[in-house]
Amino acid sequence: SGVSIKEIKGDEEFDLRRAADDEGVPVIEVFRRSKSRFKEPFWRIKDQFLRMGSPDYEERKRALEENRYWFDCDLQTFESQVLSIANLEDTNQRMDQVQQWQLRSAEVYYRGLKAKLARSKEFHLADLIPKSPEGLLSHFRLLREVSTRGDLAEAWDQASRDLIATEGLPTVLDRITLLPIKAPECLINAITDLPNNERHPLIEAWTKRCLSPLGKLQLADLAIRVGGNAEEFLALARGAVSALYDDEEAIPQFNVLQALLKFVHEQFIRWREVAGWSDATRLALIWAHSTRLQHIFNSLNADPQKLTRILELFTGSQSAAEVFYRDRTFVDVLHHGRFDRVVFLTHGVSAVLGSHSPEIIGELDLKRRIDETAFREDARADLIPLLRDPQLMTNVTGSFLGGDRVKALSTIMGDETDGLSSANLQTLISSKLESLEVDQNTLEWGTIDLVVGDRPMYPDLSDRLRKIIDGLDFVKLYQKDSVTALQALRVATDQAIHWDDDGFRARLEDSLLQLLRLSSKDLDSVKKISLDRRVGALIDAALRLSIKTDSPQVSSERFSQLLHKMLKAFPNIGDYLGPGFVNLIFQLPAAQLHGMWPFLLTIRATLDKAL
Repeated sequence: SGVSIKEIKGDEEFDLRRAADDEGVPVIEVFRRSKSRFKEPFWRIKDQFLRMGSPDYEERKRALEENRYWFDCDLQTFESQVLSIANLEDTNQRMDQVQQWQLRSAEVYYRGLKAKLARSKEFHLADLIPKSPEGLLSHFRLLREVSTRGDLAEAWDQASRDLIATEGLPTVLDRITLLPIKAPECLINAITDLPNNERHPLIEAWTKRCLSPLGKLQLADLAIRVGGNAEEFLALARGAVSALYDDEEAIPQFNVLQALLKFVHEQFIRWREVAGWSDATRLALIWAHSTRLQHIFNSLNADPQKLTRILELFTGSQSAAEVFYRDRTFVDVLHHGRFDRVVFLTHGVSAVLGSHSPEIIGELDLKRRIDETAFREDARADLIPLLRDPQLMTNVTGSFLGGDRVKALSTIMGDETDGLSSANLQTLISSKLESLEVDQNTLEWGTIDLVVGDRPMYPDLSDRLRKIIDGLDFVKLYQKDSVTALQALRVATDQAIHWDDDGFRARLEDSLLQLLRLSSKDLDSVKKISLDRRVGALIDAALRLSIKTDSPQVSSERFSQLLHKMLKAFPNIGDYLGPGFVNLIFQLPAAQLHGMWPFLLTIRATLDKAL
């Protein structure tokens, strides 16, 4: 009925009556108890689950078989559970076991979430995380043993075959294409084996469900792979590609995806079970779940900008723990912090669609689209994301967003992007190191920061960079040029995370404190860089210098110790921390506080104004 459950009073009594089945589904009507006999039902419950109360074994068995999604598991487990549950004589036991499977089922969760969002635009962010990590693995047919080993490519192919055999092609399309991995050949073969009059309707119907940037790219690729040059399939591919490059519509969708990836990542790292997953499985399921959420929201015409604001507001206020949480996936191409729209629309699109014939590439107008995305003369800043060499990152899932940049781009762009190859970028960094070996007071540090950043240095060049930094006098460099010194310190602290050498870290820490003392004495606001920015850069360097991979507690302890030393070197540092730092401390898990509160109390005692 249309009555809200909020209208039910706590002291009211009700009667239940079994009504006639509706299209074979049991119905229970709920009546308010009163002196007058039954009138109109207050509530009407129609649910396939009620069939489990039937005394007829065959009816119970049919109910389970017709609602396979309650289990969302492999065929062998499903068939075993159907027989086991249907055979139970105790009604409560039967219903309890089915409910346990429903709570575990990711498909039940996704359908329930969509139904809830369709009823009301209001939701809690907790609604966006499934209840069962194991259920999510089962949803994609990734076995628990596989999830810990890391050989995702083989596991994903087998999972695809299992889904094709048991779930039907529409369901397989919805699940297998949620990852930034090219759709496996077994899926293409299953679709091309269909009669001609079934293939196009299958893909056309899917266009209404693959409602994300990743979905559009997968759609374009699949349409071509199963339809070749046939115009009806090319039209689907053209529409998908056009949507990707329609800035007005597409940019908000890329923003939503990035916000979802960050949100889901931060929620997943809280799951104890996820800690046992391989890096590949964790990244794959973060992407798969984020993309599925985007499809659900878009199917209900949610406002992408409003959704992005909600997610960013939450992650901005709740992500303190991640400040010190850096695991191995941080340097993987699928980590949420590495996601970039320009990279997706150039490298990603080329890696997926560049394998098709020149005629099809021309039909889709890909060269012009990629040119306008990143290579326009009047927008050179758009090229910056492509200068960050993906070969310095891992690609544990085998995603099309990883690998050599030029290898991906050359199929569409020819030799126009050769300068972006990993080999050329490494040569560029080598030449910058040659300059720094002669004179450290140059802006070559900025180029290293641009290309390498917080990724590990090229193995062949790592020792050279280390030698330069070991011989660098940061104080003298700072006295000559504070900007260059701070850039050098940024490069050094980024690499300290990967080198993980306590002696190196101690020397950098000493240099950082000396620079802070200099800054406290040098209050000249006419400098190239203001005191605010100089102190801010030093605090940022202190944070990076404190990070230990896979050990947030050690990282937070290091940071608090270094902050105490910085306070001693520069007693007025509290003036440069601001409310953001206080919020960070309030949000940290207890295990990561490690001396932060004494530092905060000391800061408060030294300030004339409240933080």
